[in-house]
Amino acid sequence: MTAPARERWGSLRRVAPLLLAAAAAWIGGCGDHPVPPWVDPCGAACVAGEVCLAGSCQPDSACTAPFTVCTYSNDAMGCTDLRDDPYNCGSCGLRCLDGACLGGVCRSASNSCASAGLSDCQDAGGNAYCAYLGGDALDCGACGNACSLAAGEHCAAGTCQAAGTVCSDLGLAECPSGCADLPNDPYNCGQCGNVCMFGCDGSGSCR
Repeated sequence: MTAPARERWGSLRRVAPLLLAAAAAWIGGCGDHPVPPWVDPCGAACVAGEVCLAGSCQPDSACTAPFTVCTYSNDAMGCTDLRDDPYNCGSCGLRCLDGACLGGVCRSASNSCASAGLSDCQDAGGNAYCAYLGGDALDCGACGNACSLAAGEHCAAGTCQAAGTVCSDLGLAECPSGCADLPNDPYNCGQCGNVCMFGCDGSGSCR
């Protein structure tokens, strides 16, 4: 394959997902709502106690970490990844206006990972994402450095902490997600669960 042909093929591979997303939006799938859900919500066919996962209705218990049950634009329940879902970015219902969610924080061309106090990482497939190395159990202290969730570890101050660690001993606040650095943590900024789309400013306020 010639260099120009390889270039054209690479460009096609990059835009193909965007074209598929546009087609999905055009075709619909969420009733009268103009915004299609990030994951197919099974056409609201799931009953109480079920969630849409991989295109079929499954028991709620099938939606396990790092995935979360959220309500989509057509009020159907779906299982999604809050780290990259532009309609549920970082928390259920938080929609990114520019349509890009990386590491649970909305991104734009002028809003880099670093500008939100996050680090640039890549997954095994080479896909870029943002991570908070100070408190992300899957990227603790370094991209891809995962704590042992099975052993009850969590990430605090960029280090995997054993189950039962007292947050105050680390100078951190105790939150449902684990120990948190409230002045800087974009997912617990100033208080537990306060997610900042554009980062935490170092004093516990969203930028």
